Amino acid sequence: MCTQRYSNSCSNRVYKLSIVASIYWVWRECNRRQFQRVSVHAQTLGSQIIEDIRGHLCS
Repeated sequence: MCTQRYSNSCSNRVYKLSIVASIYWVWRECNRRQFQRVSVHAQTLGSQIIEDIRGHLCS
């Protein structure tokens, strides 16, 4: 992440957003598995992360 800070501002924003979105969705899935005993397939989790990133970039 440290090497990406001097790159193009748009690509830098996408990079940081993808890191934050990934951490958030993995953390949420971890809590869901622990407290609700429900799990989501890894491919579905990846799709949710991509949708979240696209939603933030389009807004």
